[in-house]
Amino acid sequence: MVNKKEVKSIIKDLCRNDKYSILLPTYNEVENLPIIIWLIVKYMEESELAYEIIVIDDGSPDGTLDMAKQLQRVYGEDKIVLKPREKKLGLGTAYMHGIKYATGNFIVIMDADLSHHPKFIPKMAELQRYLELDIVSGTRYAQGGGVYGWDFRRKLVSRGANFLTQILLRPGASDLTGSFRLYKKDVLEKLIQSCVSKGYVFQMEMIVRARQFNYTIGEVPITFVDRVYGQSKLGGSEVVQIILSALFAVEGLSLGFYSDSEMYFQGEEDRHSSLELNVHGPTVRGWQSARNCTYPQELILRLHGPTKLTRIQVLAHQYLIPEKLEIWTSREENASASTDFSYLGYITLSDNASTLYKSRELKSVALPETEALSLKLRLHKPHSNAHNTYCQVGLIAINILGEPYGQELAGQGDAPYNPHYISPYDDLAFEMYVDREVAKIIRQMEVKKLLAVEEERFEYASKLKVAMENLRKAGERLGKYELEKKYAIALEDYDKAKAKKAQAQQYRQQVYQSLEIHNLLEINGPVEKNNLSTAEDKEPTSTDNSNTAALPDDVTSPPRLVIPPNRDGAVSPTGPAHQPPVSPLRQKSKSPEVTDSPTNGVHEKQNCNKGSLSRRKTKSAGPALRSSYEAYEERTIPALRHSHTNEFTRECHLDSAETKVTSKLNDREKKQAALPIAVFGMEMVEKFYSKQFTDKEEGLMQLKEELKNFDSAVSKHSPNKTARATILLLHRALRDKVFSVYSLAAQLIRIFFAEFAADRVSSTEIARSVERLLPELLTKSGDTTPRIHNMAVHTILSMADCKCVRELHIIPVHLTRPVNSSTHQRLALSRLEMVEQLILSHGISTEKQRYCNCCSGLTCRTLSELGSSGLHHPAEAVRKVSERILVLVYKVNPRLVRKQLPPDDDITRRNLLYRQLFHEFDLIDLQRKKEAESTHKTTTTPTRTRSTENNVTNLTKSPSRSSPVVSTGSSTSITSPSENSTDHKGDKMCIFCLSKGQVYSEEGLNIHYWRTCPMLTKCEACKQVVEISYLNLHLLNECDMRSNYVKCDTCKQAVNENAFENHRQDKKCTKPIEGYERCPLCSALVNQNKWREHLMGEHPCVNNPRSKIGKSCSKSPSNSQSISGKLTSPTGRDY
Repeated sequence: MVNKKEVKSIIKDLCRNDKYSILLPTYNEVENLPIIIWLIVKYMEESELAYEIIVIDDGSPDGTLDMAKQLQRVYGEDKIVLKPREKKLGLGTAYMHGIKYATGNFIVIMDADLSHHPKFIPKMAELQRYLELDIVSGTRYAQGGGVYGWDFRRKLVSRGANFLTQILLRPGASDLTGSFRLYKKDVLEKLIQSCVSKGYVFQMEMIVRARQFNYTIGEVPITFVDRVYGQSKLGGSEVVQIILSALFAVEGLSLGFYSDSEMYFQGEEDRHSSLELNVHGPTVRGWQSARNCTYPQELILRLHGPTKLTRIQVLAHQYLIPEKLEIWTSREENASASTDFSYLGYITLSDNASTLYKSRELKSVALPETEALSLKLRLHKPHSNAHNTYCQVGLIAINILGEPYGQELAGQGDAPYNPHYISPYDDLAFEMYVDREVAKIIRQMEVKKLLAVEEERFEYASKLKVAMENLRKAGERLGKYELEKKYAIALEDYDKAKAKKAQAQQYRQQVYQSLEIHNLLEINGPVEKNNLSTAEDKEPTSTDNSNTAALPDDVTSPPRLVIPPNRDGAVSPTGPAHQPPVSPLRQKSKSPEVTDSPTNGVHEKQNCNKGSLSRRKTKSAGPALRSSYEAYEERTIPALRHSHTNEFTRECHLDSAETKVTSKLNDREKKQAALPIAVFGMEMVEKFYSKQFTDKEEGLMQLKEELKNFDSAVSKHSPNKTARATILLLHRALRDKVFSVYSLAAQLIRIFFAEFAADRVSSTEIARSVERLLPELLTKSGDTTPRIHNMAVHTILSMADCKCVRELHIIPVHLTRPVNSSTHQRLALSRLEMVEQLILSHGISTEKQRYCNCCSGLTCRTLSELGSSGLHHPAEAVRKVSERILVLVYKVNPRLVRKQLPPDDDITRRNLLYRQLFHEFDLIDLQRKKEAESTHKTTTTPTRTRSTENNVTNLTKSPSRSSPVVSTGSSTSITSPSENSTDHKGDKMCIFCLSKGQVYSEEGLNIHYWRTCPMLTKCEACKQVVEISYLNLHLLNECDMRSNYVKCDTCKQAVNENAFENHRQDKKCTKPIEGYERCPLCSALVNQNKWREHLMGEHPCVNNPRSKIGKSCSKSPSNSQSISGKLTSPTGRDY
């Protein structure tokens, strides 16, 4: 058995070999510090553990630092290490500061207010050594632990935050809000570098990060006792911070889009550590390389986990600027300088001389979607300037945007569940100029707004939107105050620093109170007041002038929000990098009063100076949309407002007359639109290039009036020139994402071809117009949205019905191009359905009518090729439409349809698709036979001689068509020479084998030629049916593959050039006797006049696959006597 005492003794011996650095952050702990240090020394020395106590005082005004210096003289400088800071900078940064000076291999963090008893430290050390854990945490919520001396408020906050984080994050530890823990030093260093929180939320984030890195965590039950001396630092703002961070921990902690876990660098300035790059804010110092270092410098950033990178943002220093910055990625987990990285590209940076080195350049670059665990930035030598005296390079901030790899979700529409969505408030330009606390609240409000839209709480969402914009402006001002305070501290002007601090605190409090942040965040659950509109809310939304003297005009919440016309979704900063970027959710600082919306559905001009405000736009739950067009397209429309009209839809996007500004054209757009500007004027064209969809609608309506009122006698421009300018504008409007603009453009296209172009525009210009618009319409016809698809199909068919377009046959040419298996299902299906509709409405043209203006342009050949190509498409719907098209063509020309399909035999009919198709063909053949029989009884029979002459004539007119199959419809029919027989008026005779039977109707002969006639065979090269006696000449002169055959000079046969050498060595290759020819099947010599005897006699050709069938063909003596003894075939051969 294991002796527990021996095990415990071994563990204690192992612990004695370690050193424990105990971090004590202090602020106003002058009374508690002597006691806690005495207790730590007592229990550590009793356990014979090596230790050091690092006191990090944040400028306590009560003399805590002086007390620590006295204790240092008592216990020694090796036991008490003092590392004070200038001011209170947060708990997380205190640990970061203390760990730099820790010499132990284990770190213990605890509070200095006597709430954590040092007697538990030896127990933590023993558990760590026994289980070899990475982290040991003291827990108040396990058996044996507890909390004493807390009031109900603090218990509720701690328990609530702990419960919420357990539900949301499942961290694998029972006490997330506790701050009494033991870490391995390397583990704590990695966790600190990965964390973004700096306050009390830091403890929660540490455990969550530990779970992400798969660190092992153990727990020791502890008793937590409330402080005896002093006051708690857990104020109102810390309580809000803890609760909100618990609520939204998933957003900031589990994704980790833009925070980096670890950094490696070749060198750095002392006061500009690479850890600065983990923090974004107005006061960050950024990273700088060591002085007079070698180049290139490399900075390696490890991400939290496998990440699919999409964008990187770099804010350069104002004068320590590298000439070039290369970006490399690696998928290795522990990448270092020796790791092989993959090169992505590089960024060039300006020398900044034009701004006199007073601004910073922000580069935002889209990356190809790349999976990476590490990112390496290689910085080349700096631009030389007078300010860079030590030849350094520096970066103020880096922002890496992307998504966790392998966690793609199915939902792509709603932003909260869309991994591709990146919030505009994650943009580096926003983070660098807005106060950190305000930025955090804005992100929390954004999540609240998205949830409110999902729950259709549109008034609440609108109030959040207004508050977010006002907070953004306030955050920029608070960031400015912080910079001024920092500058005053650097100048040792402490009075000014104190004044700035007080000014910032007062301003922050007034902003929070004015915007009612506590109510908007709904910390304690939904607030009914948030669901009331401004008109219904009787409480004032702004304070008195006396209370808002320090507030700017734009802080108070306006009664209604005005969306500016140039709103552009998530805007990337394009202006100077040092200027705060324009927020994607902006408004006018002063809002006029609300008036009734216009009733005509379009803009109504306002004559008053103030104008009127449109109703607030209700935004959908998909903020990943990048423009106002898509936001309009996908938003949720409240059904109860103006349910019988479309007024509310339009009013959601209207602005007052004074705020509406049409987009100006840049040089590139002016060059593109030179012709429309010359024809219609700049004012109209600017509407088409506007970012506001209502401007585009206005422009289309004006264009419609121009076309309807066009008079060639009065107009300065010709109809052709006007048509070309119109098509340029319509093509642009057709690509718009707003359906109302797209629909109006499609309607105008139909008007253009039906009314304007007819009898005015030349056919060449019409053809050019169709060629420009049709590809875009075809693309739209494959859209997943039904109304966009239907509108495109309707427009194409309407164009095809116009006389001026129908005569050109352009649309049938584009629609009847064969589809292949790679063609998208919706595109292929739309084309085939449009072709089917055109067949039903316009009919099928013959080859002779192909270029006739009155025909449809849909020939049997092109339609059969289209249908046969669609039969092989993987989508069943496409195959079904192709089958219907082939059936329609078969009714007109069966020969061409069967030519495109495999032979109708048992093997082919095993395929279900072909079985159904051939069954349809059989039904058509049967119907045609019945119609032919009923017609034949009422018509006189032509003479045999004339019928035979017609057969010979029709078959010899076109020798290239060596297949003797019967054509129907527009083609001339082949008539059997036995039609003069009164005994068999409905029968047909094969003019090749002279077989006769009741099955040989007009279509029966067709099948007989293709399958059973022993005098015919199928050319293996081109698949046409030809006479066996004519096969050699066909292969040499007519076959589509005739280039692969050569004529043997000896035997005069057609031989495949690949087998020509083997043929010459064959003994059968001999010179033929005069009057004889060689059979192409068996190579036997055959008399020129006895081919029928060779192929159908008593000893037929052994290599003829139809010889057995030929024996069953009956030859009537009477028929052979009635026909001359020497019958000439249609190819001119005598049998």
